[in-house]
Amino acid sequence: MANRPVFYVNKKNKIETIYCNFRWFPGFSYIQKNKSINSLSSAFRNKKNIDSLEVSSSSSSETGINASAFNLVLDTKQGFYTVEQLFQAGKDFYRNGEQSYILNNNSIDDIYNKRLKNKLSKNAKYSVKILNNNDYIIGFKLFNKKFPNYPRDFYYNWIYCCALNQNVNNQIELSKQIVKYDAFTDINFNPQKSINCQAKACAIFTSLYRSNFLFKALQNPKSFLKLVYDI
Repeated sequence: MANRPVFYVNKKNKIETIYCNFRWFPGFSYIQKNKSINSLSSAFRNKKNIDSLEVSSSSSSETGINASAFNLVLDTKQGFYTVEQLFQAGKDFYRNGEQSYILNNNSIDDIYNKRLKNKLSKNAKYSVKILNNNDYIIGFKLFNKKFPNYPRDFYYNWIYCCALNQNVNNQIELSKQIVKYDAFTDINFNPQKSINCQAKACAIFTSLYRSNFLFKALQNPKSFLKLVYDI
């Protein structure tokens, strides 16, 4: 058995984190992960009687796959990058400093190649893997702009929601599909080992959208901190 969170946007447009016990199927194959996803989804359905969207590259839904941080793209003044690339490149370590050097100069054509996006995202994640284990993050810095390290998941959720709101690679249509759901899961997210979660980011986006605060929240990081974290 395993216990994982489901991020649920209730009728008041507030996010509830609901933990569910479910049967875990060990293994890294798509089939095993899909069994675990279905088991978690079933456990949540027994509690709320609604379906959840699995947001990861392991999802059986095309919407969930496209919303993965490995596939979601942000258009910046410096180029097109996946959320995963920007998250890893934005890490500012105590001893090893910022990691923006790992960014490639992606072109507009790159973002339509799902296999290439996946490879670029994996490379970025691998580049800082050793640092994650031997150093610690003091904040985030991207394109000479600093972001606070607290709340711990602020930077990730900020760039994720910004990307989901951009009309790049048909992501506006993707966001329209996401906000139809009330609950989100990420089978790869273990709160005992990780901080950032793409399922939670989707719940935040949906909550802001339904509350009509999305435009205001995405005007700048300070507005996002105020509306999402009340800081």
